[in-house]
Amino acid sequence: MLQLDDHLVVRLGADVDRGLDPTLGNVRDHARDHVGLHVFTMRARRVDFGFDRDAVAAYLDQQVIEIVPVHRTALSRREPEHPHPHLLVLEHDLRADGSELAFFTHASDPIRTMTGVAIVGTGFGCITHLRALRAAGFEVHALVGRDPAKTAERAARFEVPNAHTKLADALALPGVDAVAIATPPHTHAPIALEAIAAGRHVLCEKPFARDAEEARRMLDAASEAGIVHLLGTEFRWASGQASAARVVARGEIGTPKLATFMLHIPMLADPAGEVPAWWGDASEGGGWLGAQAAHVIDQIQDMLGEIAGVSASLTQVSARDWDVEDSYTVHFRTRSGVAGVMQSTVGAWGPPIFCTRVAGTAGTVWQEFDTVRIADASGTREVPTPDDLPLGPANPPPGDLLTTAYDGLHQFGIEMIP
Repeated sequence: MLQLDDHLVVRLGADVDRGLDPTLGNVRDHARDHVGLHVFTMRARRVDFGFDRDAVAAYLDQQVIEIVPVHRTALSRREPEHPHPHLLVLEHDLRADGSELAFFTHASDPIRTMTGVAIVGTGFGCITHLRALRAAGFEVHALVGRDPAKTAERAARFEVPNAHTKLADALALPGVDAVAIATPPHTHAPIALEAIAAGRHVLCEKPFARDAEEARRMLDAASEAGIVHLLGTEFRWASGQASAARVVARGEIGTPKLATFMLHIPMLADPAGEVPAWWGDASEGGGWLGAQAAHVIDQIQDMLGEIAGVSASLTQVSARDWDVEDSYTVHFRTRSGVAGVMQSTVGAWGPPIFCTRVAGTAGTVWQEFDTVRIADASGTREVPTPDDLPLGPANPPPGDLLTTAYDGLHQFGIEMIP
């Protein structure tokens, strides 16, 4: 075990030589299952940690994975004087034989407990964000919207004490620790950047941004501010999806090799079906790729690791006069060697198709909504629902708030369960 200091290094319960794939998704699962670290966000990053000890320390500066932030049930001691107080970092392949995996932790935990939130957006913000945040124990202090009358009406209906048309007014309220953004995608960047500048944590709906440059600006600002920042891909925590990811992480299907993620629904096949104006406008971040593929990409990264390459096409199946797609097909490969396809359409007539399936060297796992099954040489079996991922009844939103075909995607309230 590499020892830089008494409290700087903790070795995980397994090493790379015994089958741990050191990709971000697998590291996240391993941290949770074996060390009790619940990772909110992580990404590869080059950081100079200021170590001035030896060649090993210099090597570490080039090989870190940033984890910001974590809820810790381990790693209780930190160094307050460290130059990067908001980072907890993971290093793998510390020795020449590549067998060690260790966490390094620095500085006192900079993330104070958050209990109060302001929600920006009176549509999906009320349909899901407001209800879900309350169910998770948050206090909603303010609702922010463009239309003063509608915002006041929705705030009164959901018993939110403050209704504002300016985010600055909500940020000035005592107790607002975080901002949830549930507005059209072309508005996300200015809202997020204003909240970040005020030092507030941010939960942002997807589609996250209109392009990579805008997304990078938002991410860099949040990382620099040391706040909690999370994308609204809530289905990572849905019982079936999370259980399937754990099956893969535990090695129950061997080494993953082939993956299929397919969803066909006819929700917008009828050209008369109404959607919000932004949804059919590329300049405002519309289209099915951003609306739905964000969930699949998150699932792939969480289950199979980072994506190394893609070949994709965007298609419009329905007879609509749009400049955005209602369907997509993506061939992808991961850094760990998984080949896969993700395909979805919301514009094709016919019965729904749902398929999430990963084949490995020792077996195959697949989801049928929240039911997870494994097939291998011993036969086919159903995976018991994990105790910490209980299935609950769907919680539909008030029906009068659902006025368009697009709203119909949320009519069952399944977003509330995760």
